[in-house]
Amino acid sequence: MIIRGIRKQGRITVTIDGQSLDVYPSQQVRHHSQEFNWSYSGSGPAQLALAILLAAGATKENAITYHQAFKSEVIAGLKEDAFELDVDIHPSGALWKVKSVKALDVAPIAH
Repeated sequence: MIIRGIRKQGRITVTIDGQSLDVYPSQQVRHHSQEFNWSYSGSGPAQLALAILLAAGATKENAITYHQAFKSEVIAGLKEDAFELDVDIHPSGALWKVKSVKALDVAPIAH
């Protein structure tokens, strides 16, 4: 699964395999934050980790069980404002393998 995140001028967008990732479904499972985030171990990264595991096919119970570990091991380490993460996630949500991480070059917004 290819996950792209862009944090630019106060806006955060995340896509999985080219499809926009909505925060709302993961908030219905467990509400950590109003929005996604990454690069630290807080509520926004926890919400993103939960949403990714759910998108990978994890049950609600497994996503709740494993999302904090996924956050700590993967999401908190994404240090760029724009990234592309290629990761394999087992449908149980219990196992993952990061294949690659790269920074994305995002052009500034023209005014």
